[in-house]
Amino acid sequence: MITTTLLLDVPVETLEKYYCGLIGKIFKILPLAEEDKSSAQAYLNGFNTELDGCRELLAVVKDDPRYISLLSIIAWLRKHIMDDYCTLDVIKREVFAAISVCKELECGSYAGGDVNER
Repeated sequence: MITTTLLLDVPVETLEKYYCGLIGKIFKILPLAEEDKSSAQAYLNGFNTELDGCRELLAVVKDDPRYISLLSIIAWLRKHIMDDYCTLDVIKREVFAAISVCKELECGSYAGGDVNER
C-alpha cells in the first residue's frame, strides 16, 4: 500500500495502472500537435497539472528521478511546443522519451512490498 498526503492508502497496483494509463495520454500529444499546436499546448497544460498533482499527492513519486524526468519532458513540451524549432520530429522524440520513462515507472519499482518502508 502507498499512503497519500491525504492519509489515504492506495494499492501499488493502482499506481502501476495509473502509469499504464499515462502512456495513452502521452501518445495523444502526437495527433494533437499534428493537427493544431495550440490544441496540443492546451492539452499539455492540463496534463502537466495532473502530473504535478500526482507528485503532490503521492510522496513515493515526489523524489523519484524517473517521475521528475517525465514531468520535466512534459513541462518542456508545454513551454516550447509553439516555438518554430519544436518541429513534429522534436515532438515525436520527446513523446517517445516520455513513454519510455513511463514504461520504466510501470515496470514495478514499487512492486513486491510496502513502498513506505523503502
